[in-house]
Amino acid sequence: MSRFLAAALLFSAGVAWAQSFPSRPVRIMAWSAGTFPDLVARRMAERLAPRWGQPVVVENRAGAAGILAAEAAAQAPADGHTLAWGDPVGWHMYLRQAEAGKASTAPAALVPVSLVVDVPMVLFVGAQVPARSLRELVELSKRDTLFYATPGQLSIHHLTFGLLASRTGLRMQHVPYKGMAQIATDVASGQVAAGLSGLGSIAGFLKEGRIRALAWSGSARFAALPDVPTFAEAGVPDFVVGIQGGFFAHKATPRELIERLARDLGEAARAPEVVELVTRAGAIAVGSTPEEFARAAQKDIERFSEVPRGN
Repeated sequence: MSRFLAAALLFSAGVAWAQSFPSRPVRIMAWSAGTFPDLVARRMAERLAPRWGQPVVVENRAGAAGILAAEAAAQAPADGHTLAWGDPVGWHMYLRQAEAGKASTAPAALVPVSLVVDVPMVLFVGAQVPARSLRELVELSKRDTLFYATPGQLSIHHLTFGLLASRTGLRMQHVPYKGMAQIATDVASGQVAAGLSGLGSIAGFLKEGRIRALAWSGSARFAALPDVPTFAEAGVPDFVVGIQGGFFAHKATPRELIERLARDLGEAARAPEVVELVTRAGAIAVGSTPEEFARAAQKDIERFSEVPRGN
């Protein structure tokens, strides 16, 4: 068989995959229930189900900063029917650990499909913590033993705390959790002192006054949090950080199907009801191509690669 004929057959097979998709329900592996990624995935599923003519089921795989979601997608057939919400920065750091035999290799089996959201984060503490500014939290951490929580070792939340510590002298001990819902609850109850999160996962706790926002990682103040300074205003210049969240699929998925998925996911991410949900959380709805997602991820990976891991 000539190379030309082989390529033509592969292309035809890929087109057929894309045209016949989906042939059964589509599963989205999200993080813990009630968190911002979960809410966005469910809102998008409502838009995708009628478009695809199949149920779109969101399954929560909490823990290990999304690695459990990655494992579920990596073990599924490469036919586009299983997608995973992913944090490419954290996953990249996990793969670096995996090279030393210390972590899951599941993210290596996945490829980016569409960047859905760019999410600035809130640095927050429990209402019982006496610090009312980042500067006061830094000073408090030098006097007392304080703990902070993240959705997992090497998550972007963990890496951002490491970057913040290197820039400010913040001294806190890390406690990995399975998801933001439990983190917000435990910060509010005083089990741990602080956390970092997109606004969508902690808005209720802020409204109730159970936690206090100290700084916002966006480039400008968020209108819904007018009294919360940016990190630059809080004394940390050039500290604009966002969670690049989006969907991944098995790397063996035919290219034509990846492109079909990216188009459909991108349109769903830009649907008015999804944009409204995302905007309320101070985030930006994107809906990118696979190439755009890969470039955005690489930019952040380079930024965080040399961040001290800390505790």
